[in-house]
Amino acid sequence: MNKLIIAIVFSCCCYVASAQYTVRIVVSGIAAKPRDEIYIAGNFNNWNPADNNYKLKPFAGGRRIIVFSNMDTGHYEFKFTRGSWEKAEATSKAEDISNRTIDVHGDTSIDIAIAGWKDDAPEKPKPNTASINVHIIDTAFYMPQLNRYRRIWIYLPPSYNKMKGKTYPVFLRCFMVSPIPASVNK
Repeated sequence: MNKLIIAIVFSCCCYVASAQYTVRIVVSGIAAKPRDEIYIAGNFNNWNPADNNYKLKPFAGGRRIIVFSNMDTGHYEFKFTRGSWEKAEATSKAEDISNRTIDVHGDTSIDIAIAGWKDDAPEKPKPNTASINVHIIDTAFYMPQLNRYRRIWIYLPPSYNKMKGKTYPVFLRCFMVSPIPASVNK
């Protein structure tokens, strides 16, 4: 009789330890991009940002939903993407955010808003490598041999104005501006 009781208790413990739960995630607030597909990537799918098995489905009121069945008890991390990490969710200013987390200990339902996307960041200006020592001598220097106008730049070392009489090596670089404009007669 004791063996039967132990077997029943052991079976119940095994059942509780391997319980499977349903997790329902609804995305209510979605920053712009209403026609793009939205995916969820996390430690449950090897952080694949475009896994079709983890694509959110349209839901009432313009929302999106994904339902996970048979989820094990545990701690999960995730983010939403629009198919790549360059199009991952972000703050409303397109700044990176931390991974979202969810602890599953039973059937769970959460409602989430996406404030922005990483690719909504304004394009960053390309860094200018010209220093204050670069000067434009002429923006339309005519070169008759080429029948073209060129922009002429010169780099003067920082000590140029301080060291009168010193000579420096010269490197000249020309950039094409345009063919001869009809309005210029030289």
